[in-house]
Amino acid sequence: MASFFRIHRLVPVCFTRVAFSNLGSAVASIDQAPPSFPFANGEVVYVDFQKASYHIVYDFAAKTATVDTEIEFEAPKSGYPLFDLVPEPRNARLDDQDVEVAQIADPDSASKFRVLRTSVAPGSHRLTLSHTLEKNVDFRSNGVASAFWMSDLTDRRYLEQYLPTNFEYDQYPMTIRLEITGAAGKPHVLRANGVVKNPSENVFEVEFPAFYTTSSMFFHLSPAGSIASRSFILKSVDGRDLPVEVYTNGDMSAYVAGTKRVIAELEADYGPFPHPKVIVYGAGMGGMEYSGATMTSPTAVGHELFHSYNARGVMPARGNAGWIDEAMSSFRDRKYATRSGPGGTTRMAGHSVFTRMTDDDAYGKGADFMGWIAGRMNAAGKDFKTFLRGYFHANFYHTMTTEMLKRAMEAYSGFDLDADFDTYIYGKTTKAAPGSVWGVTSASPTCGGKPEAPKPLVENPFHPRLTEAQERALL
Repeated sequence: MASFFRIHRLVPVCFTRVAFSNLGSAVASIDQAPPSFPFANGEVVYVDFQKASYHIVYDFAAKTATVDTEIEFEAPKSGYPLFDLVPEPRNARLDDQDVEVAQIADPDSASKFRVLRTSVAPGSHRLTLSHTLEKNVDFRSNGVASAFWMSDLTDRRYLEQYLPTNFEYDQYPMTIRLEITGAAGKPHVLRANGVVKNPSENVFEVEFPAFYTTSSMFFHLSPAGSIASRSFILKSVDGRDLPVEVYTNGDMSAYVAGTKRVIAELEADYGPFPHPKVIVYGAGMGGMEYSGATMTSPTAVGHELFHSYNARGVMPARGNAGWIDEAMSSFRDRKYATRSGPGGTTRMAGHSVFTRMTDDDAYGKGADFMGWIAGRMNAAGKDFKTFLRGYFHANFYHTMTTEMLKRAMEAYSGFDLDADFDTYIYGKTTKAAPGSVWGVTSASPTCGGKPEAPKPLVENPFHPRLTEAQERALL
């Protein structure tokens, strides 16, 4: 049945033995990048990162954190390369020549990003740059606390808040070398969803899998002993030992019990946990998913760990695909209750092709849509969980678009879902004006429309928008 779900080019990945060493292969998803647009005397070009190396130094005496970055990338055509970094970059060099870095907006004013003001030829290039890391860094009497908290509900809230990165379509290996200077005798703990080495006190080296995107990385540095921790092993359904760490200053027993219960449920429904280990930070508020990890409240453990299958195992390629995993997890939160109708009309996948955040209609109307499709599948003798299991296994460690999901649903169910997606997902019920960004799909990107009017914010209890003060309190 897996052939129903295999809807784009895949590189074979061994699933029954999930280890970081065999998660290194991933598709090159440059074909899922947004379209180029005019800049200076040419146009910008979205590039394909080959690898990114970060050297982070926390100077305990000076109370500063600096990052030196080296990126190797391939340009598919001539143009001005795009990447992103929210902090101001300095000392940028492209192929060993000084280069100016500017911040620009896309033609729809949906987002901002960085562009190199030197046009490159197609082929391989090398970018180096530095910046100061300030967000979610706290120098305390007993050491340094630092975390890369992320959010999918606001623009530019993935890794670009902290480190230079590419966009969601791209998958590439990342490494971090971390040093804390001037803090001898103040040991630290680094929790990260990669292979972590600690060669000496306050020196850490991390290697992340090649399938990771800008939304995948979990990173939390803290003084040793500042947060209670419990580590244990779960036996996965594929026979391997699955290491788990739960750490919290809250109710440890509740988080441990919740983690064990949810992993057992998810493996029973969807097969082996698709990551080599599990990290659960019981923060007591908020909720955000990472690949094999989460920062969560007690009630959100199930919602967030399901995301290790549907958001950080199969990853959205762009903002217009972000609704998919939130709709799936919210449908699970409703105990997979089916519906006789689709719910309301939305534009969850009909925003600008440059959008870099998830439409919060996904939690309500997106879950409604999933429940409606599940009910129709049931009536046709099909099972929605069976669909999801096949969809996940066929597409683990790859990026997906809304159109790809639609084709997978159609292949499994035999339904024609064009009109349903047009109305309830793309929001094509209103005739588009010339240049409009409505109805964008992976096959037909358009851009150049007017900026969208903001809509009222809808809070989800599992993914509340945290203030800067709340984020720092979780360090």
